[in-house]
Formats: sequence, C-alpha cells, structure tokens
Amino acid sequence: MSTDCPTDFDPPGDWLAGRRFVLSGSTGALGQAVAMAAAGCGAELILLGRNTDKLAQLHDRIEAAGGQLPVLAELDFRKAEIQNYVNLTSLL
Repeated sequence: MSTDCPTDFDPPGDWLAGRRFVLSGSTGALGQAVAMAAAGCGAELILLGRNTDKLAQLHDRIEAAGGQLPVLAELDFRKAEIQNYVNLTSLL
C-alpha cells in the first residue's frame, strides 16, 4: 500500500454538486475540515454532532464561505434511541 498522498489535488468548486453527504462527528477538528472542504465543492451536507452550539458555529462558517447551507442534526450515537434515527431519516 502506498503512503504517498497527492498534494496537487485541486477539485473544481462544483465537484460534489448535487451530492448529499451525512457527516457524523462534524464538530470535531477532522469533521469540520471535511465539512468545509465538501461544502466548498458544492456538496449538500447533513451535519451530525452532539453539540448544537458547535454545529451552529460550523453552519455559520460554511455560510460565510459561500457554501450551501447544511442541515444540522444533534445526535449522540452512544445515547441514541430508535426515534432519533427515525427523525434522522426525515432529513435524508
């Protein structure tokens, strides 16, 4: 397996246009980076996280950067019950 990572990949701004992603852990450092990159490429995002304040901050960052406004869903997989998943399916 190669461990070389490409450093010259520069996708066009509409590379993910029309594609919807559900991103869990979106309020952590890696999740935020993925969300910002995907939004910058035109993706429709459904962001999951345990902290509504952090979700709102990420929403504002995506909006300020000109990305499509994401849908936010507070969800803690460790405490989730059936109804939480039913509610999540309505966002898809």
